[in-house]
Amino acid sequence: MRTRIGTKQQLSHDVARSRRSWKHVIMAGMLVGGLISVLLATIAVQSPSAHAAVAAKHGSSPSLHLIWSDNFNGNTLDPSKWTADNEPSPRNNEQEYYTPSDVSVANGSLAIKTEKRSMGGLPYTSGFVHTWQKFSFTYGRVDVRAKVAPFSGAWPAAWLLGDGCGPSAGDPCNWPNAGSAENDFMEMFGKTTTNSVTLHYADPTTGATSSMGCGNVGPTNVDYSQSFHVFSTETSPGKTDWYIDNQLVCEKTYTPTLFNTPAYLILNTAICPSWCGVPIGDAQLPQSAYYDYVHVYSSAANGYKDVAAINAGSTDNVSGFAPDAHFSGTNSQAVTTYNSIDISGVKDPADVGMYQSNRVGPSFMYTFPNLKPDHTYRLRLHFAETYWTAAHQRQFNVLVSDGHHSRHVLTNFDVFAAAGGANKAVVRDFTVHTTSTGQIDVQFASGASDQPMVSGLELLNE
Repeated sequence: MRTRIGTKQQLSHDVARSRRSWKHVIMAGMLVGGLISVLLATIAVQSPSAHAAVAAKHGSSPSLHLIWSDNFNGNTLDPSKWTADNEPSPRNNEQEYYTPSDVSVANGSLAIKTEKRSMGGLPYTSGFVHTWQKFSFTYGRVDVRAKVAPFSGAWPAAWLLGDGCGPSAGDPCNWPNAGSAENDFMEMFGKTTTNSVTLHYADPTTGATSSMGCGNVGPTNVDYSQSFHVFSTETSPGKTDWYIDNQLVCEKTYTPTLFNTPAYLILNTAICPSWCGVPIGDAQLPQSAYYDYVHVYSSAANGYKDVAAINAGSTDNVSGFAPDAHFSGTNSQAVTTYNSIDISGVKDPADVGMYQSNRVGPSFMYTFPNLKPDHTYRLRLHFAETYWTAAHQRQFNVLVSDGHHSRHVLTNFDVFAAAGGANKAVVRDFTVHTTSTGQIDVQFASGASDQPMVSGLELLNE
């Protein structure tokens, strides 16, 4: 989403509609010619038959596999999935300071509040959350159900940014070159009645900063601040589609060498700069944008398939999860329960029986050997608290040693709190990378209380 583009004079209202250039890298005048031609074009809403095809694909086709989601069912932002920025916006000379205090989770929604208050020398505050270094994917579909903040001058966005460009000032960034390209699938420039979708990338022949997309897409006479709508993008090799409420609103094709690397998710509300031509509704503030859910799917053709699935603590093969293997460490043990496990809160859960066994101990490790070297996988960890009946009784750490480094993916993780109770399944998933020898290690270590436990481990291949 956020880009820095040179001088105000270079930002005509046509260019501004899609003007996302990223923070450190844009030279004056690079975007003007290409962007004007891109976003003067709009696309009509497609026929009901197209809508039906998309709905069928999204809702019931076995070719779509949920690989990551957040339904915001807790009372805090899940730190294993999201980071809330705490800094002045490093993009576009914006006027807002991003603070975690304007990010909250309650009543089944994520709220991003925008306020007229001074912080860090800026006159507004707002929220910016992202999944950098926690979740990314290459091909698939994202659905974000959102209601934007109802004030004039709001600049809300849901977007994807390549892993090669970190979200904060000082992060490595090579925008919009390979690995750092951008897909804006919900973006409104000061008005809550028009949505634009845009791809930003480096031309594979010339290296010039380029864009393609559609402006003012979606149904007419709709105010996106008055009710929830689902904003979606679906990417496959050489093609990106965009949807609003499962209605195809724009599609673009390009060389398959573009948008072929992992990208992470960003949700935020900015204050639209003066080039938007929309006055800021100071008297309307504070206001909040609400996000009901974020779901990410991958298809069987372009997405993820099982490489390994382990039924921790069991000698049984349950729903494709093989008997316990590939673990090491002293004093860990297999624990089995006959408790009934509630799997209703998990997308793509294993069978109940898989959650009735666990490996438990002060420290143990699972090793996935003989994988493709220097390759990206998805790791899904399955849990259910079958012993404790309150939060904070079991808090432990999970570290992954992969091709990049050894890193904490869960810190003082509380299964009971994450699942919302005992005997309830919960899943956490992560992007991981194999070493040069094709191996991934998953280490479970004691944290603030009791010992770590896990019901199942699942490795998925892109």
